[in-house]
Amino acid sequence: LKQQALMACIRSKIEISTLALACVYFERLCLDCRVDKSNRRLSFAASLLLAAKVNESNSMIAFEDPGVETSNRQNIIESFVKPSKKSTKIFESLVVFFTHDWSLSLKELFAAEWIVFTA
Repeated sequence: LKQQALMACIRSKIEISTLALACVYFERLCLDCRVDKSNRRLSFAASLLLAAKVNESNSMIAFEDPGVETSNRQNIIESFVKPSKKSTKIFESLVVFFTHDWSLSLKELFAAEWIVFTA
C-alpha cells in the first residue's frame, strides 16, 4: 500500500515529507483500530490527500506589474495570495490516482478525509 502511494507521489511530484506525514496519519488511524482490510486503501488515500493539503505549498504571493495600468484599481481590493498551478496539478493527479488505480469514489474519499482530520 505504501509502495503504491510512493509511486503515485513520485508521479505527482509530491514531497517525500508529505508522504511521511500521510503515513503518520494512517498509523494513528491503525492504532485507534479504525482501519481494517476493507477500508485500508480509503483510509490511506484520505490520509495522503489531507497531508498534501497541509504540507504542500498551496499558494504563492502574486506581485503587481508596475507597467500594467488598470482604471478600476481604486474600487477593487485585490488578494495577493493566489493558488499555485503546482498545487492544482498535485490535487488533480492524486484524485485521478485514487479514482482510477484504487477505484475509490470521491464521495467516500472526502467523507473519509474528515474522519482522518478529526482523529
